[in-house]
Amino acid sequence: MPRFWAKFIDEKIQPAVWKTLLVGENEREAAIEEAHQLLKSLENELKGKKFFGGESLGFLDVAGNVVVWLEVSQEALGMNLLDKEKFPS
Repeated sequence: MPRFWAKFIDEKIQPAVWKTLLVGENEREAAIEEAHQLLKSLENELKGKKFFGGESLGFLDVAGNVVVWLEVSQEALGMNLLDKEKFPS
């Protein structure tokens, strides 16, 4: 299962997140909504767990480090893609 999620992050989430940062103002809302839907899938997988594998750091936690650079990008660009209310984990 970790390989599935790693591939999901690489092929779905990262391109969707990049799209939110690169599209014009007119397309940004739709791009953010698309990214939210994909990120929600990860959120549901992580619910109630410290790490994707439970209580210990694993392959998927390392592969899924997309959140770290996403938070920095949000701050630099003044966007709010990872809302604490929508994505509490």
